[in-house]
Amino acid sequence: MSRNKQKFNVFICYETTTALDLAKKLKESLKRCGIEAFVADIDIEKGVTWEHSRDEALKECKHFVAIITNVALVSDEVEKEINYAINANKKVVPCVEDGVSIELLEMKFPRLLNYQGMIGFKTSEELNRGVTNALIPHYLPKFVSEIINIHNILTDTKERSDESVELAKSMLKKFKERIEEAKTIKDIFDIFKEELKKD
Repeated sequence: MSRNKQKFNVFICYETTTALDLAKKLKESLKRCGIEAFVADIDIEKGVTWEHSRDEALKECKHFVAIITNVALVSDEVEKEINYAINANKKVVPCVEDGVSIELLEMKFPRLLNYQGMIGFKTSEELNRGVTNALIPHYLPKFVSEIINIHNILTDTKERSDESVELAKSMLKKFKERIEEAKTIKDIFDIFKEELKKD
């Protein structure tokens, strides 16, 4: 049985020998934001048909993140995955490692250069930050909803006055609006810090 029966919002495409570690760290970074990402080497169990599991994850994903290294430019599997994502009209986030030949990239994947918001990176941290900042606005409503659900579980409103319940609801509504206006993860954490200082 394949682990990717789980719903993955994001498919991470990478060349194994040069970018597996980058893909694993990116998966962890996105997970901390509540975004589930598919990485073949982690999410396909041993003994399961590899291509079927990968194709299933490709079909279900909303966003497709392509980590482009120089070796990825000559990988048949990377080429298949990128072409599938483009032809299936997935939301593609191209991430190009520093030092990759743009001329070769243009020759190999000319359509990839048409996507707005290409992310250039030198380190894993830069890749994680760039992709997280690009994707988090698409998942903020879910993120905010989860925060409010946690708040409701931790806060027993039954024994509070109607007035205090309404005040709490009003504060949560303002907080939700502020979070939804945030553009980056840093903005979200800054909002949390401000709210904590008010307590």
